[in-house]
Amino acid sequence: MDTAAGIVRIAGISRDRVRTIVADPHPIAATGLASCLSDNGFDVCGVVGDVLSLNSLVELARPALVVMETDLHDHRESLAAITTLVMRYSSRILAFTADISGKGVHSALESGCLGVVPRTASVADLLAGARAVAAGERHVHPLAIAAVLRASRSETWDHTRPALTAREFSVLSLIADGCSNGAIASRLGLSSATIKTHVERILRRLSADDRAHAVATAMRLGLLH
Repeated sequence: MDTAAGIVRIAGISRDRVRTIVADPHPIAATGLASCLSDNGFDVCGVVGDVLSLNSLVELARPALVVMETDLHDHRESLAAITTLVMRYSSRILAFTADISGKGVHSALESGCLGVVPRTASVADLLAGARAVAAGERHVHPLAIAAVLRASRSETWDHTRPALTAREFSVLSLIADGCSNGAIASRLGLSSATIKTHVERILRRLSADDRAHAVATAMRLGLLH
């Protein structure tokens, strides 16, 4: 099977399974990824190994999910393709990628990926990310978050960043650690209602739709250290 040659397979579409395209330049990895997804509720309707084939197949199949390595031979070209697919077809894209450097994760999210999961993640983590993104939710694996946080420590502060209070910074940091409102309340010695108010203010200040979006935005702005 040679994914680099273009489209490998277009299968029949199932109404009960998430219609999915796999994009990866490495044939063996692409085959394994497609098999894993197929065995766990996803209808893999195509496997591709280059940007041109990915664009063509998305236009043809209109998948609910694209799971891709963000470096399909040319990293910049791949990122540009992600932006195009999101803008033109509202594609929901999960970056299942080897590049989880701070810059790599940042670039994937900025280009339009809803989620980022490293290739070293477990099958359970991959499936969790794929299901979340297919449902339109943001999903950034903890290792990817950590990579961006490490990178952000060396960046200078941007004066255009939204102003957060010290308490809001504390709440935001705990959100990034995956804590629920109840857990944050316990850690900070505050009521759940107070934490809910802080979270609402953080989302408003960051113009974020949800907690994951807030974390992604904060990482992009260098707010989390």
